[in-house]
Amino acid sequence: MTFKVLLFIYRKPSISVDEFKHLYETSHISSVRSLVGDLFPISHTRNYIAEEGRPSSIQYDALTEMLFQDRASFEIFSAKLMEGENGAKIGQDCEQFMDTQKTSMVVVSDVKTTSRNDSG
Repeated sequence: MTFKVLLFIYRKPSISVDEFKHLYETSHISSVRSLVGDLFPISHTRNYIAEEGRPSSIQYDALTEMLFQDRASFEIFSAKLMEGENGAKIGQDCEQFMDTQKTSMVVVSDVKTTSRNDSG
């Protein structure tokens, strides 16, 4: 069974939405990949929140989904990301575009999907 983690990412207030997306897509993803190599998640999906029609209760700027083979794979990835100088490097990278004080993470324990063609 796979293991999914959701991250609620808040943009650093001093940068634009476009700059936030650019730094996340270019600098951050390449940094993470270079630091963890083959331990990178099965998938790392960034969902950027649209400004138009955004409810005031939604303050985060991106909802990120990371999918791993299992919990152990996530734990190995996390340990590798934080080991030695990696932790400082990734911390500096995040500080460029994220409000790290607000950003949070949850583990998804149960995923249910209903498709259009499902009967019911």
